This record gives sequence, structure tokens and C-alpha cells, in this order.
Amino acid sequence: MKHVSPIRACLLEDGSEVSGDDAPKLFQQGWYGRLVSSSLLSLDSYETLHLLERHKLAVFLDGADRPLSPKVVARYFARHIPHFWRNYLVYKDLRNRGYVIRSGGLNDPFYFRQYPRGAIPDQTPYNTLILPLQEGSGFPLTDLDRIIQLSVATRKQLVFVLVDSLGEVSYVSVSEAKLKDISQGKPFASWESVS
Repeated sequence: MKHVSPIRACLLEDGSEVSGDDAPKLFQQGWYGRLVSSSLLSLDSYETLHLLERHKLAVFLDGADRPLSPKVVARYFARHIPHFWRNYLVYKDLRNRGYVIRSGGLNDPFYFRQYPRGAIPDQTPYNTLILPLQEGSGFPLTDLDRIIQLSVATRKQLVFVLVDSLGEVSYVSVSEAKLKDISQGKPFASWESVS
């Protein structure tokens, strides 16, 4: 079996960049990142660490000769990005299950967009909003209402992903249920585990 060298990436505060002929190749291999131009690929922090752990990427500081270890890169992102570890565990689990995942959208970075298996992100709409949550932590009701309204408005499935203290993830699908003769007559969200 032929050994393939990792692709060189330059570390940025919130991810990394791959330039040259490797940029479009890496993009097409798993729909990682955003192709800025035909020779520049921008990867977010989760994509960077995931590819580094899979030995597909070698991450360097600008101008450095030695690559950074996954541990150093992970600590760097954890210091700069709120809830990095929780979100990374969710991202990694979904990628390992074969989904294409993108961070946020609509200027809202605290959730992920999940595409159907086999989809090409810029050609196929995403079908699920993924909201990572830490087990035992609070979540403001205003944020919950906003994400539910976004899910309803965009007609996307909403899935909460709970990360426990051991790093295990559990999936909870959220759907709307209509009840008759409730005081305000408004629907409420129901819960269904999808693990």
C-alpha cells in the first residue's frame, strides 16, 4: 500500500488554510472546508483537528519547519474557541458516521448543519440542524426558542446532541406536536431519543 504524505496546512486562530494543488483535492475528498479559490481551502477548527487526527493534514505555524502535534493544536483551539471540546466531540462523531458537517450558518456559530450522506454541500441543501449541548449545563430559553424557530422556518430537522462528562454523545430528535384545547392553542416541542 502506497504511503500518502499529509497535506500541509497553515494554522490560523480559528482553523487552518491549505494552498496550492492540494486545496481542491482535499475539498473533493470529503467536502472539508470552504474553497476560497482554485488554490486556497479554508478549514475551520473542527475540520483541522479531525483531518490532523486522521493523518490527512500536517499543521504548521506560518514559516515553521516542524508540524504541530494534534495535542498542541487541540489545546490552541480550546483556548480560543468557546465550547471547543464539546463541539469537536459532536463533529467527530458525526463525521465518523459518514455525514458531511458544516459549522453554523446564518451568522450563528453555535450549531452545525448536517447534510445527507453522499451529498455535495454546495449543491445539496442541508437537512438537519445539530445543536451540541453539555449534559448538566443550562441553555437559555431565548436561544432554544431561536433555534427552534430557525428549524421551523427552514424546515430542517432539529437534533440536540448531549455530551456527557465522559465525552459520550447521545442524540435527541426534536419535533413539533400539536395539542388541542391548550390554554394558548400553541404547539410545543416533543422529545425523542435517536441514539
